[in-house]
Amino acid sequence: MRALDISFSLEKRHKVFLVLFSLFIFLALLYRSNLTISTDNAQLKVKNIKLFSVVEGEITDVMKEDGSFVEQNEPVFKINDIVYRNQLDSITAKRDYVLELYKKQKGLHDKKLISEIEFLQIKTQKEEAQSAFEIAKYMYDKAIAKSPIKGILTNFNLKKGDTVSKATFLGNIIDCTDVWVEANFKETDARYIKKGSKAVVVIDYDKSKKFKASVVDVSNAVNSEFSLLPSQNISGNWIKVTQRLRVKLRFDNIVDDQCKFFKSGLNTEVKIFK
Repeated sequence: MRALDISFSLEKRHKVFLVLFSLFIFLALLYRSNLTISTDNAQLKVKNIKLFSVVEGEITDVMKEDGSFVEQNEPVFKINDIVYRNQLDSITAKRDYVLELYKKQKGLHDKKLISEIEFLQIKTQKEEAQSAFEIAKYMYDKAIAKSPIKGILTNFNLKKGDTVSKATFLGNIIDCTDVWVEANFKETDARYIKKGSKAVVVIDYDKSKKFKASVVDVSNAVNSEFSLLPSQNISGNWIKVTQRLRVKLRFDNIVDDQCKFFKSGLNTEVKIFK
């Protein structure tokens, strides 16, 4: 009988322990949820630079492929530069001739042997020749297209032998060092958010990864203020709906290996600590 009482007592204690433990976990989760506010109405944004051709001509070399990583000022493709090189050589020769003539005329001007008008004419010619040289040099240099930023080349399908015109769109460069999240929080939650608030971001693309972030901006107007549709009905009454404020967050630390996770427009979940 005593053995039965001991067994019953242990079983009862075990049940009480499980109840208390479950209650502890529930209270802990409840407490933690009160320390944060979250939303899944958020998207990842990445700086996107459009790549255009500055000069026209036939593509003679393609150094990078779509999806490849590029450093700032790294060559991406080359346009046939024969025409631009010939123009540069011709204009350089003309500029050098005008510069020599200017030096001689300046010497004569200093000795009061030529008039002020004659000197101003050669000075104008020198400035025009120098300007023409700089333009020709710029066009020649632009025959080799270089990446303006460090990032990932995308939407790039250029091939050797293709012909491009001036200002032709050729692709995008994604700057994965300039990444942010735009999240829309309910007005009742946004009052707890301020610049510098710490947050955790999970990207739907890979929910196994968590990224630390900080709030850098909280909009001064609700999203509906920028909408084309009015927030009043035809009778002039306000339509009572929960408004949302846009919050901008930036990641605390980004390394090149994380660039593959940062695809502009991906949905994210944001949790901000109060």
